[in-house]
Amino acid sequence: MPQSKPIGLILLWGLYLALFYFIYKVINPFIYPILWAGIFTVIFSPLHKLMLKLTKNRETLSASLTMFLIIFLVIIPGAFLITLIVSESIDFAQNIMNDKTLDFYNLIENKAIQDIVNRITDNLNIQRIDIAVVFKEKLKEFSLFIISKAEAILVEIPSAFFSFFITLFTTFFMLRDGKSFSSLLKNLIPLSDTEIQYYFENLKKVIYITFLGVLLTAFAQGLIAFVAFYFIGIKSSLLLGVVTAVASLIPVVGSAIVWVPLAVFLLVKGLILKGVLVIIVGLLFISTVDNFVRPIFLHQYLSLHLLLTFFSLFGGIKAFGFIGIFLGPVIISAFIGCCLFYRDYRLKLQEEELKNETSTVF
Repeated sequence: MPQSKPIGLILLWGLYLALFYFIYKVINPFIYPILWAGIFTVIFSPLHKLMLKLTKNRETLSASLTMFLIIFLVIIPGAFLITLIVSESIDFAQNIMNDKTLDFYNLIENKAIQDIVNRITDNLNIQRIDIAVVFKEKLKEFSLFIISKAEAILVEIPSAFFSFFITLFTTFFMLRDGKSFSSLLKNLIPLSDTEIQYYFENLKKVIYITFLGVLLTAFAQGLIAFVAFYFIGIKSSLLLGVVTAVASLIPVVGSAIVWVPLAVFLLVKGLILKGVLVIIVGLLFISTVDNFVRPIFLHQYLSLHLLLTFFSLFGGIKAFGFIGIFLGPVIISAFIGCCLFYRDYRLKLQEEELKNETSTVF
């Protein structure tokens, strides 16, 4: 009999490990939708609390109203705008490729760039016609790049619809049964109440601040685009600023899907100075603002070192894709929390050892 207990424990732990493995295999296809659902739940929990007050704590009705507002006020308009921007970019790039009337030879005859062309031809010993041909070929290559990336986004929309449905479906139940889920997790996690409270509060804070950082970055890019386009003298600068802000939320291409076609359009129409200014503003300000605004914002409000903030954002994106914007800071913050709790644990042990030593001396 005494020997059966260790064998039973080994079998029990083996069963647990096997069950955890099979649970992982079952849930693995839905990991990202579940993570997005958790992020949506945290972001829109204030709206859900408001619905709870209005419906007198009716959980199902409150969650349903919250999901209705999320879908019809956020998701549908956002998806429509992003699809419209991507479709227009594809049409623009295709028109550039198929337009036989664009005179690239007249383009390089512009007085504003004549000196630059002369220096290039003198130093490299090439003819001016070669520059026009190269420019035309590079423009077509870039148009193909825009088309391929934009079409990839459009192609993924139907395939991602099921995952997005799972995300919304899971978000509904997380909003409705969030208290039950959180209490169950708190009971299962082998940590003290203080540690559990720290991690839950820190998780909410990181997601909120990261979400605000994404919105702030989009607003900053749209504002810079609006001001720059206005002073450059481009019509509908306010509309272009709004479109740039929305486009900055598109993975991979971002705001470049707006200002690059605009710059190309101005160049091929002979508005060289305006086109060059748009390129300068786009490269130096619009497309790089997220490399500075978001890390500084997170560094300011999450009390993370600026270097750690940088690695958490860009490392998270590289490791997990677009969702890494949220997962990176969450993982880094959780790791720092573990280090802080371990430090406190070591200090408590040292204090206990010191007390024991003093008690034995006296």
